[in-house]
Amino acid sequence: NAEGRGPAWSNSLFEDNAEFGLGMRLATDQLASAARVRLRELAPQVGEELVDALLDAEQGSEAGIHEQRQRVAELKARLAALATPAAEALATLADTSMVLAALVQSGKRASELLHQFDPVPQLLRNVRFSGGKPLEDAAVKAAIADAEASLNGKGRLVIRPSGTEPLIRVMAEGDDAGEVEAAVASICAAVEQAAA
Repeated sequence: NAEGRGPAWSNSLFEDNAEFGLGMRLATDQLASAARVRLRELAPQVGEELVDALLDAEQGSEAGIHEQRQRVAELKARLAALATPAAEALATLADTSMVLAALVQSGKRASELLHQFDPVPQLLRNVRFSGGKPLEDAAVKAAIADAEASLNGKGRLVIRPSGTEPLIRVMAEGDDAGEVEAAVASICAAVEQAAA
């Protein structure tokens, strides 16, 4: 919306937060390892001294982090001059590594450091039906239109049949929890009436 708020989904149906965090850590380790390997491979072209400085850099202080950023900027300039696929791949890894280094050095969680917006109230309800196509019912369509109008740019609706069972999934999110709840309740009531 105009305030920079919108939908966010950080949960998975198959993994809990610990598994999610482990996956992020393993990915980070892989990226760092790949960057070190590519850096060593390209050392003759970008300069052994710069490569050694990058790999052995102290980054436990603001000054150390600042110096490392300057070295990364120099590396990226040298990689751009090479214009090879290997150089482009390392430049991408360098950008990723800088973000990760800033995250680690900050001592903050990624959710704090990268916080872009506050989540908005969200509500999901399932309505079971025994047959037919309730979403094609005129009263259901009218309830959906009314709910969209009430949210009017301050939220969104997702209404769809389940692909695995006879359910209609009704989800709304928006700035106002009361409006979200009212939108979901009115649509669910219309679906239940149509399915009866």
